Amino acid sequence: MTRTAVVIGGGIAGMCSAKVLVDHYDRVVLLERDRYPDEVGGRRGVPQSKMFHTLLERGRREIEDIFPGFHKLLDERKMPKVSFGFNCALMTPRGWGRNLPVPVQRSLFCTRAMLESTIRDLFLQESRIELIEEAVVNNLLIEHDQPRPSVSGVTYKRRGDSEATTLPAELVVDASGFSSKASQWFKAAGINPPEEHELDPLLTYGGQLYKMKEGARFPKSWWWTHGAFIQRVPPTDNVAAHLIRQEEDLWLLTLVAGDGLEIPKHAEGIREFLGKMRSPLIHDMLPYFEPIDEVTTYRLPKNRWRYYERWDEAPSGFVAMAAATCVFNPNMGQGMSVAAGDAGILKQCLETTTSPDELPALFFK
Repeated sequence: MTRTAVVIGGGIAGMCSAKVLVDHYDRVVLLERDRYPDEVGGRRGVPQSKMFHTLLERGRREIEDIFPGFHKLLDERKMPKVSFGFNCALMTPRGWGRNLPVPVQRSLFCTRAMLESTIRDLFLQESRIELIEEAVVNNLLIEHDQPRPSVSGVTYKRRGDSEATTLPAELVVDASGFSSKASQWFKAAGINPPEEHELDPLLTYGGQLYKMKEGARFPKSWWWTHGAFIQRVPPTDNVAAHLIRQEEDLWLLTLVAGDGLEIPKHAEGIREFLGKMRSPLIHDMLPYFEPIDEVTTYRLPKNRWRYYERWDEAPSGFVAMAAATCVFNPNMGQGMSVAAGDAGILKQCLETTTSPDELPALFFK
């Protein structure tokens, strides 16, 4: 009998999960609702792709373990390595961090589109994964077995199809992110979904790409060659900004507004926004740059934790991960690294068991 695993969602969590499944299942199918861009570019399913992103050291190690050669490909594409205090100034609620003579920890800073395309280039080399694009999953196949129900596959419809396709599977992995419909599907099947806890951080982000003006050079005294990062100090200080070097000599300006404040979209408003901050540093840096696109804003959805780890009615054959279970405030840059870490945990669990009855409980624990 052919053992099939289905992954819902083709982002970082989905690609990493599909890759770790190929060594344990005869057939691995990844269903992605968008179409992957042919070149470096954002997906419609990632509305925050224009904002500040970083891949923490844990995330880099996990992805390298899943996709060997990831670090080498990043180096070939000359991704900037940023170290706070060494080549990037960091102002925390306690003030400026000290200037360091050597890098302590280097996080990867590049556009989300470039990072995903780098992972995707390695992912698409895996011929054992069946990728189905423009496929929207509209339900789970659920059997009400004893002593507990089981997920036995999905139904999905490709863009332009008149009828849905049924895809049986021994394991379904929900890596569909914040927009996961799993709770609705379980409710419709008469199963109480996991408890949820939500918190609205009242944050709005704005992102705009820049390049240095022709002939512009920072003053020699500016050691922060890769940018500056100024954090908020709520509740009295509700604005933050980052101007960080990206790939291909791009720089990304990210504005953060808390407590329901709005993000300006024009040059004069941006200068005024930066002038209100605790330090004028980014305000003083901006004249060295010119924008190459428009400001894109993103209203952060609610932070959410779905407590799968204590779900009494958890069916067999189903695992959810990354933002389908827990949505983070992106201000600390944890989301992508957690997605990769979840796939790494799934890999460890699969080395212990592939049983559809045992795997979900082991993974959620």
